[in-house]
Amino acid sequence: MENRLFVFSPCGTSLLTNQAAQEERGLVSKHANAKHIEEIPSEDSLKLRSLAKRVEEKLASADLELAGKMSAELNGIIKLYRRP
Repeated sequence: MENRLFVFSPCGTSLLTNQAAQEERGLVSKHANAKHIEEIPSEDSLKLRSLAKRVEEKLASADLELAGKMSAELNGIIKLYRRP
C-alpha cells in the first residue's frame, strides 16, 4: 500500500514580512486582506510588487535551510518531509 501524506498548511504573510523593511511590513499588513490589486493605491502596489519580486528571487535561489528560515510555514513543511 502506498503511503500518502496530506499537508494542510496556513499561508500567511510571513514569507513577505520576514524579508521586508519596516515600511514594507506596514504595507503588507495594511493591504493583507485586499481581494483585488485595484483596491491598493498604485504607489503601495508598486512597493509591494517590488518586495514580492525580491522575495521570489531569494526563495528561488535558496537552499532548504535558508527557505526554512524565511518562513515558519515553509520550515514546517520542510521538516515534515525530512522526518525519518
